[in-house]
Amino acid sequence: MNLIAGFVFCVAPRFHSRLAWSDRLRTNGGVQCVAGRFYPRDDWRQPTAAELALLLGRPAATGWDSDAMLPPTHAALFTVPPHVRAAWWAVAERSKALDAAMDGYDGFVAGLVEFLRFKRLPLPERCQFDVVASRPGQLSTRLEPTAGSPTGLDFSCACAAPGHPARRLVAIINFGDEVSHLVLLNLPRAGMARLANIDDASPSTLCADFLAARSAYPLVRVQLEPGDGFWLPEDPVVCDGDTQEKREIDIVMTIHTAG
Repeated sequence: MNLIAGFVFCVAPRFHSRLAWSDRLRTNGGVQCVAGRFYPRDDWRQPTAAELALLLGRPAATGWDSDAMLPPTHAALFTVPPHVRAAWWAVAERSKALDAAMDGYDGFVAGLVEFLRFKRLPLPERCQFDVVASRPGQLSTRLEPTAGSPTGLDFSCACAAPGHPARRLVAIINFGDEVSHLVLLNLPRAGMARLANIDDASPSTLCADFLAARSAYPLVRVQLEPGDGFWLPEDPVVCDGDTQEKREIDIVMTIHTAG
C-alpha cells in the first residue's frame, strides 16, 4: 500500500533540526500481528521522494515567521538545550531509582515547562511529566501494567481514573545518550476509518480494526537524537517506541495531558 496524506511533519517554529528529514524518517511495509497485538514489520527503508513530500506537506512555506504557532494537525520536531538535558542527569544521578521520589525533579520539570512556554509550544495548562526507561531490543515500549509484556501499537492516549477524561500524549523527549525511535501511523482517526471503510468502530477498537484491515499500510519511524523531542498532533496518534537498535537503556520523558 501507499502512504496517503495525513499529519504534517515539520520542525516546530523557533527550532532547527540537526538532520535532514530524509535521514530522520523511515517507512516500512506495515504491521505484523502476534497473539492479537500489532507490531511494526522490520523492513524499514528511507522514504521515497514522493513519500517525503507527502509527509512534509510540500509544497510548503520556507520556515516559520517569528509569531507562528504550531498547527494542531502537525507533528513537530523540537530540541531541548544542553543545560536542560544536563539538569535531568543531575537529578537522575542523585536518585537511586526512576520509580522513587527524585530530589530536584519538580524544579527540573518547572525549568522544562518554562523553556517550552518560552518557545511557545502549545503546552496544555495541566500536564503530567513522566520519565520512562525501556530495555534495549524491544519491538514495543508499551507494557501491560501487571504482566509487563509489550502491548504493541495503540493510540497515544491512556485511560485515567473512572469518570475522568483520557490522558493524551502531548510530546516525547529523548533524554538518553543514544538515538531513540518513535513509530507512528500518519493518519488521524477519521482518515483511518475512511481508508479501512470502518463506520461503527468505537475509539477503543478503531486501532486494532484498522491495523487488521490494512496491515500493509506503511508506518513511519522518527529518529530522535539525544535532546530531540517530538510534539504530537492534538488528534490521538497510533504510536509506539522501538528499542531494537539500542545498546543502552532508552530514557525518554513523556508529557501527557492531566486528567
